[in-house]
Amino acid sequence: MRIAIATVEFVTEETYGGLGTYSANLARMLKKHGHEVTVLVISHEDRRILWEQDIEVYRIRYPIRRFYLWNLLGRSWVVDRKLRQLQHSKNFELIHYCASDALPILRTVRTPSVVRISCYVALWRQACLPDFDYDRAVNALKIDERVQLLSLHRCDAVFAPSRIIAEITARKFRGEIRVIESPFWMDAETGEGTGVKTYLQRLEGRRYLLFYGTLGYLKGVHTICAVLNDFFAQNPEHCFAFVGRTSQMCLNGEWIDAAAYIRASVAEQYQDRLIILNAVSDRQQLYALVRHAEAVVLPSRIDNLPNTCIESMALERIVIGTRGASFEQLIEDGENGFLIERENHVQLLEKMTQVICMSEDERAEMGRQAATSIERLSPDRVYEELIGFYQSVADGFGKRKR
Repeated sequence: MRIAIATVEFVTEETYGGLGTYSANLARMLKKHGHEVTVLVISHEDRRILWEQDIEVYRIRYPIRRFYLWNLLGRSWVVDRKLRQLQHSKNFELIHYCASDALPILRTVRTPSVVRISCYVALWRQACLPDFDYDRAVNALKIDERVQLLSLHRCDAVFAPSRIIAEITARKFRGEIRVIESPFWMDAETGEGTGVKTYLQRLEGRRYLLFYGTLGYLKGVHTICAVLNDFFAQNPEHCFAFVGRTSQMCLNGEWIDAAAYIRASVAEQYQDRLIILNAVSDRQQLYALVRHAEAVVLPSRIDNLPNTCIESMALERIVIGTRGASFEQLIEDGENGFLIERENHVQLLEKMTQVICMSEDERAEMGRQAATSIERLSPDRVYEELIGFYQSVADGFGKRKR
């Protein structure tokens, strides 16, 4: 098939998150199986480049506007314009829109299309604030969030990687949303070169638990901070490491950098056991940090089968995640990891302590169970399901036209 992937994030850009990683994995997987793949990504410049395996990437310039709704409409317009231009020469058979960021809202190209939703925007927005009410967040919709829901109807089919996001969105979308989990594979060797050892110097010879991802409320950093003093007091041999980009968090009514929030939460006598590192762009270095951790702590308020969880499990690490945030789709509590209730400080401290009290053999066995449980996310397995979905959409489109 000739497939266009339209996304707001890709690994060719200066900053990207899980969506950029997913978009890249999708392009690699489709190219590997002989499909002709073209990527369109919102960028700071207009430029065509060749990426891995000679995949064409069209970077589409769109300067960020002050009003978010205008950004949604503007990005949709420039992507649709580029798709119309390319359609004459590429003759796309399917367009895959990555994320529900309203990219299809102004779609005019008469080509079968699917959209993968990576979040329920109203819920994500509320989860980034200090006070979070799950039920209220699910039912709160602003105009830009309504536009994003409306954009789903502009495509021929919708799917999501996690059951919880599919279920939440389907109630508002009032249509069918298929669940297709995302493909995963390691995109770097996991060995430890000299550069990796240099990066690990602050943790060398120390036992530690790890959080990595964006530092903020959405990912549950405040929940970790609430237990750190007790954790350090009860476990004098252990450190806790945070790795990732920072966002803003609120302390005593003032919004401050998340790293400062974390430091302010920890008593002076424990500061030397608190490690905060910037986001690691080198995957080899990141994987080394994960492999040395006794557990990876990810108490997100809401999530979408996060790469952090999948990577950690693939590296045979124990993950502590939250129920109702999609982790239960990957983790069986007590079998291949641990689950806690959302923002439950007591349960988090209990699970962290439980991991530390396990023998090395017990941790290793749970780690092996974790790695085995995500083998279903191998690209070859996911590909068969996804390409079948694509084909059914394309076939149905042809019948509707006739």
